[in-house]
Amino acid sequence: MSDNLLVHHPSPFAPRLTVLLVVFSLAVATALRVDAAVLPKGTNLTSLVIISEGGIGNSAELVMVATLQGLVARQSGQQIYIDGGSGYTIWRSHLNSAYGIPYVYSPGTWSLLTQFKGLVSGYIRYNLSANTNSLDAATSLCGPCNAIAVDSSIESTVRSYGVTNLIADVSTATDQFVWTNASPNYNALLSRDVVVEQKQTFSDNLRDFATMANAFTFYEGNDAFRTSVMRAMNPDAACLGWGDASQGESTFVGDCSSNGVHMIASDWALDLSTLSSITDPSIHQRTYTIPIPATNVNYVTFVMTDGDNVQENLGSDPAIYQSGYRGQFSFGWSLCASLADLAPSVLRWYFDNASNGPNRDFFVAGPSGSGYFYPSKYPPATLDFYVQRLNDLMTRSDMDITQILDFNSFGNSNLWNKYLAQPNINALIYLEYSQYDALGGAMYFSTNGKPVLSCSDLIWGGLETPAQVASHANNAPRDPANPASYKLVEYHLNDSTYPNLSSVLQVVTNLVSYVQVVTPEEFQRLVVANIGRKLSYDFAPSAQGWVGHTQGGPYDKAYWTNNIGNPPGGLLMDGSHLGVVSTNVNSWFTRQIILPPNATALSFDTLALNDGLLQVQLLPATGSLVTLLPWAGLTNKNTWFTLTASLANYAGQTVTLYFEQMDGGQGNGEYRYVDNIAVLTAGPALYLPAAPRLLSAVAGNSVSLLWRDNDQSEAGFKIERSLGTNGIWSEIASLSTNATGYADASVSAGTTYSYRMRSWNAQGFSPYSNAQIVTTPPRPLLATALSASTLMVTWPTWASNFTLYTTSDLLPPVVWAPVGVGGRNTGSNLAVSLPVGTNSSFFQLEGPP
Repeated sequence: MSDNLLVHHPSPFAPRLTVLLVVFSLAVATALRVDAAVLPKGTNLTSLVIISEGGIGNSAELVMVATLQGLVARQSGQQIYIDGGSGYTIWRSHLNSAYGIPYVYSPGTWSLLTQFKGLVSGYIRYNLSANTNSLDAATSLCGPCNAIAVDSSIESTVRSYGVTNLIADVSTATDQFVWTNASPNYNALLSRDVVVEQKQTFSDNLRDFATMANAFTFYEGNDAFRTSVMRAMNPDAACLGWGDASQGESTFVGDCSSNGVHMIASDWALDLSTLSSITDPSIHQRTYTIPIPATNVNYVTFVMTDGDNVQENLGSDPAIYQSGYRGQFSFGWSLCASLADLAPSVLRWYFDNASNGPNRDFFVAGPSGSGYFYPSKYPPATLDFYVQRLNDLMTRSDMDITQILDFNSFGNSNLWNKYLAQPNINALIYLEYSQYDALGGAMYFSTNGKPVLSCSDLIWGGLETPAQVASHANNAPRDPANPASYKLVEYHLNDSTYPNLSSVLQVVTNLVSYVQVVTPEEFQRLVVANIGRKLSYDFAPSAQGWVGHTQGGPYDKAYWTNNIGNPPGGLLMDGSHLGVVSTNVNSWFTRQIILPPNATALSFDTLALNDGLLQVQLLPATGSLVTLLPWAGLTNKNTWFTLTASLANYAGQTVTLYFEQMDGGQGNGEYRYVDNIAVLTAGPALYLPAAPRLLSAVAGNSVSLLWRDNDQSEAGFKIERSLGTNGIWSEIASLSTNATGYADASVSAGTTYSYRMRSWNAQGFSPYSNAQIVTTPPRPLLATALSASTLMVTWPTWASNFTLYTTSDLLPPVVWAPVGVGGRNTGSNLAVSLPVGTNSSFFQLEGPP
């Protein structure tokens, strides 16, 4: 920004005072856009009052403190923090070290009540010893009634501390009463976006968040009432807590899923109301890296299970994260993406402490993104809504891979296309519920070329020993073009057989030199580059990802052979109908290929023995099979021919190619060979670049934009800006490749702008990055006051980092001399006192860059 505020002050002998207003420089003040939270959040946190969980007298006091904590979190910047040890001691220290949140310790329960009772409207009475269900009934009413839950055993003490307004007595009521009672109609006061499922044996856990969120709190088991509650929630509502697992967790998670509700495992969680009160748009992973291509190698990545479990993200995971094994190998940690709302400071702690070379920690979202549910059971319209919200959460949590847990749905590409159509979700890791590694590492690509991966090996309670996992990796093909060369190993978080990552170290120690251990991010990039985008196949080392199939006839064959081809290696198809005329396919090979936008044709070599016929078909990203080359034999047997077919109509799509063999009717020797398959392109193969990630905006003299370059194929970046939040977008800058920052100096004071950007190359544009909204600060006005011997120059206190300059003449060349940064704080403004001279003086403020 080029505006300066000038004040001209003449000598006291001049006939009049002239004030000139021209352009000025902005202060460093910023309003970063924070995308709307999916889950409720507390008031902006400014300080903590800490109480040890062990120092709270009994269960009744724990409940009271937790419900008080929830009320305070939504009304006050000074909030309560219950230190439950383990991770919770880390989080309160980290709030101080990373965010400057000061804290004091409370002497005890009743001191807290005395301090914060002014924020409480009254209390809800329950009686746990006589009616355990009354606890959840009371918790449900605390938020809507702005009340604390008080057990009858401590009621007289609570009243003696000045909380005397009994709002409701649910001592003989149940949670169902709160949900179904007609008068008063408590149900109408309860949230339809959040519900809490919590056992009555849990005292403080999760009750703070339930109170803050006005959440119905219940625990009824797997019955019709539970289903009715889930059915009444809004689409893609969240159920925090944990259900009745006596029939297996799939029973209650399935009930949630069928009704469009996702579970967030958190029944042991503490302090979510307080931890949610941090907003941090600067959170980002520091270990993204683009892998270096290699040959004659294979790859392994390790990924932790159970990342959807928020209570473990907060409680037990930090101990594993701080174990001595971390950093000795690259590893994929899984976290719940909802931490971006529930506990962003916790996300930051994990990211800031990640190992970053030579071994790296990388983070993926646990099943199935923002919470635990089965996507195949989610109502389709709700899943459409869910993946859009997840896309935002993945941006704010800076994760681009999510695990999926489901039943027999790996091949349901319609589901996974919905996830992978989102610009901030680059890969899925599918886990089969019956056993995570049931699919043996199978993989395929979505319609837009993003991978759906599966687990190949599982470290869990001795299902596989570390030696077996290492052996599987060591014996995999040394061919990066072959899907079998990639091993995705899931490590069970609570593995008692091999705790604290010791088993992973055993695997790594036993790997041979050509097995490379990479992060999940590197793994998915390698899969896309080496498998999905592989455009030529000489079949010298292997079938290179082409999969053979047969109809199962006695002579049907489809396999790779090294007995033919140049170089040796090719695909062999055979099959016979024993002289009977038939149009049925005998054998075939298939492979997915991500075609570049400049793909033009398919070329391959083929050889026939006798009358084996060949047909080539293509399955496009959408639609049905199309024939590229119809059934045909070769006029000259035992001779290689090169054939071609146009791909112009399918350029830029993810397609599946089919090479099919059929008996020509002669009855024997119908071998058909295929070799040297290649996708031809107009010029070097080039794909659309990936979108830049993590666009941020900060206003100073200009608006400073920063982003992560997410690709290596871009030719440059285009930055767009609009006025306000719904203005017309226009391009303001075109930058060269590898740029990661830009300063927009053409902004005006006190104005709101929106920014977005995308990368480009010769094939076109990437999707847009996330958008950022920033408001530039107003003009800091200068004022002067003249006395007989002193000139007082003042400006607002918020512009304390501005420098005051002066000059005596505006005729070129103008020389400005600094008077000083800031000034004496008078309480209402900043002031500089200057002696009055005989010459006119001009003053201006200039902000920092």
